[in-house]
Amino acid sequence: MIRTARSLFLLTGLVFALPCWADLIPPGVDELQQRASKQPNAIDRSDDYCKDKAINDACHIPGTPFDGGGAGLCRRYQNSQNLSLDLVCQVQEPLEIPRLIPNTPYMTNPHLCAMEERIRAILHNENISCQPVAPVSDQYCQNKAEGAPCTVPIKYPSHSVTHIGVCKQITLGSSFYLYGRQGKYRYVTQCVSSNPVPAINERPMKPATIKAAIKQLLE
Repeated sequence: MIRTARSLFLLTGLVFALPCWADLIPPGVDELQQRASKQPNAIDRSDDYCKDKAINDACHIPGTPFDGGGAGLCRRYQNSQNLSLDLVCQVQEPLEIPRLIPNTPYMTNPHLCAMEERIRAILHNENISCQPVAPVSDQYCQNKAEGAPCTVPIKYPSHSVTHIGVCKQITLGSSFYLYGRQGKYRYVTQCVSSNPVPAINERPMKPATIKAAIKQLLE
């Protein structure tokens, strides 16, 4: 069982840096982390679900669990791209779907594959192939093209529902350490909602309201 793709590390438009001897921290991220540590209640922006709310307040995202909706809590998120402290609603019990995705190898920066044999052995241990890896599908999109309709039967505690979705190719990946932090990825076609809740880094953010700031100070 794995969580929905939204709760995994999703990579779109992947760009990997050349091998380096240390992790490169974007300008301003250190200052953001220090401010977050010194000001545990500070909030710069919030999504629509946590408007006028404080950290750890209850929130709710409209939509079915398959869409990514449900009851959640407002959590503070360090946005390293915008260099802001954002308050976002995170669903507390995201839907878990038995996708049964084949355990195929990942791909990585081709420059790593061009290095000496010792490095290629490390890549092998990370389940990384230096040859092209064909895309795979979850059990709901087998033998289906991207964009084709699909169904996912889900058994909830009180009832069962068959959700209708669409097959979409996404990029699943994670990181590993080799001359700095590197990324590995693979392409997977899986059945997802046709009306998904926007991911945290895709949600429109608005400046924190005065009401939210006062409420946070009183916490």
